[in-house]
Amino acid sequence: KLILLDSLLQEKEMIHLCQITWILLLVISGKVRPRQPVDENKPFMLTRSKTFQVQAGGEVMFPCKVKNLGPMVVVWKYGNRVLTAGNLRIKKDPRIRLIYTNLMLSNVSREDAGAYTCEVETDQESPLIVVHKLNILVAPRIDRGDSERDIRVMAGSSVTLNCKADGFPKPKIDWRRSSGQIPIEFLSYDRTFLTLKNITRHEAGEYTCSAENGVGSPATHTITISVKHGPEVRADETIVYSGTGRTAELVCQVYASPTGLVAWSRNNAPVTQAQNIHLQTKGNLHSLTISNMTDYYFGNYTCRAINIFGRGETSILLTGTPEPPVVSPELSESWDGVYSLVWSCVSYSPVIKYRLKYQRSQTDEEDVEPPTEIIILSSETSTNDVYRMRHLLENLVSGGIYDGTVEAYNMYGWSLHSQSFQFTAKSVSPAKDDPVQVSTNPKTQSMIATSSALQLCRSILHIIGMFLVTRLL
Repeated sequence: KLILLDSLLQEKEMIHLCQITWILLLVISGKVRPRQPVDENKPFMLTRSKTFQVQAGGEVMFPCKVKNLGPMVVVWKYGNRVLTAGNLRIKKDPRIRLIYTNLMLSNVSREDAGAYTCEVETDQESPLIVVHKLNILVAPRIDRGDSERDIRVMAGSSVTLNCKADGFPKPKIDWRRSSGQIPIEFLSYDRTFLTLKNITRHEAGEYTCSAENGVGSPATHTITISVKHGPEVRADETIVYSGTGRTAELVCQVYASPTGLVAWSRNNAPVTQAQNIHLQTKGNLHSLTISNMTDYYFGNYTCRAINIFGRGETSILLTGTPEPPVVSPELSESWDGVYSLVWSCVSYSPVIKYRLKYQRSQTDEEDVEPPTEIIILSSETSTNDVYRMRHLLENLVSGGIYDGTVEAYNMYGWSLHSQSFQFTAKSVSPAKDDPVQVSTNPKTQSMIATSSALQLCRSILHIIGMFLVTRLL
């Protein structure tokens, strides 16, 4: 046991000796330096570097706290230039003052941005140093340069608008226009440039560039684009309906830059101001009003405009024919292969007859059936120039779907056909306690009552006629 214990002690001493040898080798090689005793009285920098952000016109205090400063001198530098040494102000700048060893700078400007160094010379190998960074927050400002506030371009050309802004932080650029949106593809990646290609009059207007960085108020710059182009003429209504003794108004819109001359003609003959003809212009709207209408004034009218870049025109038909009939599906009903069709029509002279066309909708498996055409004499009087009509379509295929149109005729001719409508011939009679779409509108009820009364009158007249014929025979 004694021998074993002695062996263990020798092994521990050997390990300890090897460790000491290894440390000495590292010290000799310079990789490890022997620990020096700490001098608690030597100067020590307590402040750490920091970045300050101050708005222009404000003030900032750079800290520099040194422990055990003793007789050592604190030196403040801006870049390589000495500002203060101890209590002595080297740079004659009234904005600079010392608060103990801290540096205070007032009324800062953009030129004050940069590095501020607090340095203390000591007996050590290197001085104690702390460096602060100052960023000046500057509200955005747009560099207008040679940028024009008003730009005039020809239609079809291209123009690029520029919006360069500076400030700190870097401003965010955005564009908006007085009317409409600006497509993203018109803007450069940083939104500094806005390019408009193949310009039309629709691109004319005000474009405002704004720069914002969270400091102060956003900066803005507005540019107005004027587009020079030939006249573009459009009619408010291409067909105007009227009647004798009425007043008709024809309106066209003219867009031209510069403004052109506008003239009206009827059947290629000039139309001028007269006792019952009034010509008026309001902005882009040009109107021709005819009072106390007669058949003479019906015809094709042309609104024509011309300027130095070209001409444009549009045609308006003034007619006495009825307006296209309007079908009222909410008043129509169907039962047992019968469909009761209701429609109305505006006409400024009495409607004489109607032409109803309908055809069963075809499927790929069915043969095409020819359309059915019916001429229906008008039996209704108008209410405020509105004629209403009800007609029964019989012998329809139960469950069949049909497409149809209606036209109206008066002394001036046939109207345009109504919009195509679709209806279904139901195979069941309407329930007594569940009538089919009966309107509660007083005018509609009056119209339906009138139609029923007329049907009754026709039946009575038919019976009386048959009785008279029998007596005569």
